[in-house]
Amino acid sequence: ALCGWGAGGWRGVDWGGDPRLSGLVLWVWIVFIGPSRPLRHMGSLRPIGRMGVPKILVADSITHRGLHELAAGGALDVIVRTGQSEAELVQLIPEFSAIVVRSQTKVTVPILQAGTRLRVVGRAGVGVDNVDVEAATRRGVIVMHTPGGNTISTAEHAFSLLVSVARKIPQANANLQAGKWDRKQFEGTELYN
Repeated sequence: ALCGWGAGGWRGVDWGGDPRLSGLVLWVWIVFIGPSRPLRHMGSLRPIGRMGVPKILVADSITHRGLHELAAGGALDVIVRTGQSEAELVQLIPEFSAIVVRSQTKVTVPILQAGTRLRVVGRAGVGVDNVDVEAATRRGVIVMHTPGGNTISTAEHAFSLLVSVARKIPQANANLQAGKWDRKQFEGTELYN
């Protein structure tokens, strides 16, 4: 099986792409292409407006690697337009079959109503609090997210905070900013011991 339902939502197999986006990319692929065509990881971003190809609007910044995965094989027409207001999105969305957002863009009722071709809202992140899921469901639009998308970053951040506290880095920084330096006071605890 290519994907399955896990405790946090749909999980895709990491088939060479960014594991944080692989589930989202796989879902978009299944919805628009179907299992009849194999996944391919070649090609590049295609020009805007190819006939018969589903158009995907990426409304918030995602990595180039994520864009490449969406556009791989040329089966989807990926257009990036970040920083759009709600009114601008209402004007843009009618020509798109899917929209990919992160945290900045809010997918509201007016956007969903204007999206006459809209079939998928993909949230590249943990929650879907910036998507009106109820309104999307009423319109038959699939809402998906990438629940494990920031797990590694969160763990790294937690570990760096633990090391910072163990080595008294915040206190040493404040002391240095005040124009002092009492090195003995900020020895902290070595991780090795």
